Amino acid sequence: MAWTIVSLGGCAWPTWAPADRLARPTPATLDPSAWPAGDPAALRPLLDATPDHWATYVRLEGRTDEINDPYFARLLGSTTRVRFKGIVGRGEGLGLLRVYESEMPPAEEPDPRELMIRAFRTIFTGFEPNAYFLTPRFLSSEERRADLREEDFARRVRSASGQGPAGFAPLTSGEPPEILAYEGVSMRIPRERGAGDTPYRGLVVHLPALAGTEYEGAVVSELESRGWAVLGLRGDRSMRLPPTPRGLAGAAEVEARIFEWIERARRSPEDSPQRASMLREINRLTRERFDLLRGRVEVCPGDDPAPAADLIAREMDERLAEAAYAAEAGIEYLERHRPDVPTRPMVVVGFSAGALAAPTVGARLRDRLDAMVVVGGAADLFTVTQKSEITRGGVRVECGGVQSPAPVIAEIGRLYRERTRLDPLVTARQLVDKPVLQFHAMFDWWVPAEGGRLLTESLGHPDRLTMIGGHQVLFYFLPGYKKRIADWVEANTPPVPPP
Repeated sequence: MAWTIVSLGGCAWPTWAPADRLARPTPATLDPSAWPAGDPAALRPLLDATPDHWATYVRLEGRTDEINDPYFARLLGSTTRVRFKGIVGRGEGLGLLRVYESEMPPAEEPDPRELMIRAFRTIFTGFEPNAYFLTPRFLSSEERRADLREEDFARRVRSASGQGPAGFAPLTSGEPPEILAYEGVSMRIPRERGAGDTPYRGLVVHLPALAGTEYEGAVVSELESRGWAVLGLRGDRSMRLPPTPRGLAGAAEVEARIFEWIERARRSPEDSPQRASMLREINRLTRERFDLLRGRVEVCPGDDPAPAADLIAREMDERLAEAAYAAEAGIEYLERHRPDVPTRPMVVVGFSAGALAAPTVGARLRDRLDAMVVVGGAADLFTVTQKSEITRGGVRVECGGVQSPAPVIAEIGRLYRERTRLDPLVTARQLVDKPVLQFHAMFDWWVPAEGGRLLTESLGHPDRLTMIGGHQVLFYFLPGYKKRIADWVEANTPPVPPP
């Protein structure tokens, strides 16, 4: 049964799930071996080294200039306190969770810079993080290796160019760098409710988009206004493959040329045309180095595609599992330390990139999940990375520096689908007897619509809203559907028992 809804000029029509969908047999649980395991003992040194508090900002080394700006003075007087630190999770999902609280001297009046920073953080993150979850995998991951590589390169550039420590102000972040305080999955723990406040209705696990979160924010705010506590989770969802040996060698050669040009620029007068030309060349070489260090797999016609498919499936599964483990850890923290936050009823709500991880998070939480909403999601994530108009999702398949021929990519895709164990193609089948609302766009090329249709099939044809248009149209008009989405959530979750 379908009809058209018109809201704020955006047209979508619902298609309701088959009447017997929720009566289907409970699917067999995933094999435990599908969930990648790490050694939590590797995180113990970070846990032990994490102090109870630190100065949120400190003076940059070598900077002694007087701080007359009241805003910078307040930053220098702020403190970060660790409200909780511990190894939490279940089985293979154990990781290090740290919950923070910032204390900043009060201001006589709001500073526009502070408001702007908060606004940007909310737009690009979906929330202001106050907790971080770190898995053992991160310590040996390509993300960590890339971070260390870039930190070393930046340090050598500053040294070669005679620059002091980087910073727009005489301050820098004050946490001990060795504890990796802000690495891993960023989280937003719900605010505490006091004895006189209305109790929370239940828990929403919010998985935000990569950007443009001001549109989904309307939906999240609507749920919050109806009494739902919101646990926000955001990881780095662009998968990073390691650079090839050829890329590493090429980057080393380019770095040598960068430092040659830096030395020439240092010897040139600051306002000379030659120096400006040299700086442009340094910028060009820096971009070339960045491209060489991008992760990719090299597969040409005639090569065996199986190793590439194995690598991509393993890395994709680990990234999806990381989001699921973080959700599990956040819920465990709430159950143990936040009695004001009920963890039932529980709803997973994912948007765009967050919707790609939502089925795997839902499968991990299956026994306590009551409903799920996916907006702009898909299944078969390898194909999504290759066909998306805006990104290859960190998965570059190349031959001789250019994208591999279509038949090669198609064969890798076939092998990926055989090997993945946590792609929504697999995990969505765990939710065929759960209430699910899928909201997707008919002509989406950012998260390709064919992936959305595959997700529909894997979910057992759940309730759906289909928008006429693409990904941008879907999210632009999303605020107009906030009440309908919230109404659906409340209609498909158990009522809250009276106090």
